[in-house]
Amino acid sequence: MAWLTTKWEASYDRHPVLVSRDEVTRGIVVMFDGRVVGNKKWSWIGTGTIEGLIEHAGRTVPLQVKVSPPWRCEIMVDGQPLSVTKLK
Repeated sequence: MAWLTTKWEASYDRHPVLVSRDEVTRGIVVMFDGRVVGNKKWSWIGTGTIEGLIEHAGRTVPLQVKVSPPWRCEIMVDGQPLSVTKLK
């Protein structure tokens, strides 16, 4: 059931950022360096914004992810937009 999930990836200063959207669990999960830094559940359509904080280079910086139809993903770290690749 791969069509029920969507995944995107980006990189921030050579650190991976992964966003997963899953229709079955009705959730979006954001990972930075392999750790969950934010998530969101929904009841109708899987869109929305997730905001969180990450530790990078000895400081705390904001991370923002926006998922919108037709399943686009925008990722910003410390106010800087990242180049996002859709994996599936």
